[in-house]
Amino acid sequence: MCTTPLLSMYLRSYYDSGGLSLMTFNDTNRLVCTGPKALSPTTQEVTTYQISELWGQQSALYAVKLTLKAQQRFNKSTNPEAVRNILRKYNFHGRVARRKPFISKEHLRALLEFAKSYIKKPPEFWNSVLFVDESKYNVFGSNGKQMVLRKPNSELEMKNLTPSVKPGGGSQMVWGCMSVVGVGNLHFIDGMMDKYMYLDILKQNLPQSAEKMVILPHYKLYQDNDPNNNAHICRLWALYHYP
Repeated sequence: MCTTPLLSMYLRSYYDSGGLSLMTFNDTNRLVCTGPKALSPTTQEVTTYQISELWGQQSALYAVKLTLKAQQRFNKSTNPEAVRNILRKYNFHGRVARRKPFISKEHLRALLEFAKSYIKKPPEFWNSVLFVDESKYNVFGSNGKQMVLRKPNSELEMKNLTPSVKPGGGSQMVWGCMSVVGVGNLHFIDGMMDKYMYLDILKQNLPQSAEKMVILPHYKLYQDNDPNNNAHICRLWALYHYP
């Protein structure tokens, strides 16, 4: 029978012959690497800071790519797992990136100023505001990740699976509007929407929605900067019908 000390001795002898990196058993009978570190403590601190700084500049890098970039920039030979350990030490973890509109810094400043100009508006102002927008919805399923709590090796159990259809279930574009009172009409958009279709949607749905939400006769229309919304015929129609 091979005891833990005897096995540790065999492993140490095998290491001395060059066949294995130095490993021992700890008190919990788990194999633990006790070989020399790839980097000295001082060098590791400097390299850790440099790698974390590089990660902060390009956070979308994978560990393997980050390792290659770190080797090229700092002339230090390491492996991806060591880089992962360094990132974890500095509280960097892989997460799904949040989405934001692809706009410039100038547009961000303009949006912030727009928001600040309306933050102190009285409630009476918002009582006569009507917001309109378009959005796409999946007919079946979701484009996002769906998480489940499961035990190991149970990924194929029915309760842990997400239903799907081919070729994805399709999607539906809709137009809608809302105010402080509630929501207005919901219009289903068939095909690609152009400025003429958008103008027809406004003519058909805005008066009915405003009447249903009791915000007639005067209300303010707010919409985004979609090219169809900013088309000349749509802006001209809105100018003569809404402030």
